[in-house]
Amino acid sequence: MKFKTPYKTVMFYGNVLHIPYTANWIAAFPSGRIAAFMEKPDCNSQDNKWDNRGTTWSPDVHAEMEDIKWEDTLTYCPQDQQWMIEAVVILEQARDLNSIGALSNEATDYVLNSLADILRYHSEGWNSLHATWDSWIKHAVPNYLRNNVLTNQLRERLFPLTKEPEYRVIKGYYGRDLIVPPQARWIAMDINGKTHAYETEPVLRVGCWRENINGEEECIPVAWFPPEIAAQHWQDSLMEIQL
Repeated sequence: MKFKTPYKTVMFYGNVLHIPYTANWIAAFPSGRIAAFMEKPDCNSQDNKWDNRGTTWSPDVHAEMEDIKWEDTLTYCPQDQQWMIEAVVILEQARDLNSIGALSNEATDYVLNSLADILRYHSEGWNSLHATWDSWIKHAVPNYLRNNVLTNQLRERLFPLTKEPEYRVIKGYYGRDLIVPPQARWIAMDINGKTHAYETEPVLRVGCWRENINGEEECIPVAWFPPEIAAQHWQDSLMEIQL
């Protein structure tokens, strides 16, 4: 016997479901009934249901909602997600080996690189990498693995923290290159030629710029310009620093 309707494996809050391959969304109703949709349904909070004009399937499964709001359960699943299960198996096996000291540094790098490649591959063309990661963690990775050292290392490998530079160079500000602190977001010149960097957008006052309407100053001097340049340009000198 051969089924005419092709199915795919998807993960939904830690549960493995088999739904028609053409279904792209899954959600739970307040009663715990699970439904799969071809088109994205609309949340009808007034009637406690998902409204959908397209094809809907109802797998013979019900969920205990516990502390999960039914309105938050809508999940995008255009692809077969067997890979999520396989990636969890790799992570769990690596965790077990690491816990007994049997996972070398080279093996750790290999596992983390393999998992990173899997997640990147399955994010292409469907979701952002962040969305793919969030879905994998939320629906496939057990709670006891979510804060594991290897899971955290994998997160850092996929989403490395960008180091704040020690300073920024602003080129061509009235013919000069200025060095400003990394937190600076604005530059402005006063009527006397003194030029400051600001964290928030300053306001124009009499003869000067100030960071807020109360005149409280949180600015850093970064340059001085001759009076003839300042007199001509200071009122138009405010510039946002492009990061």
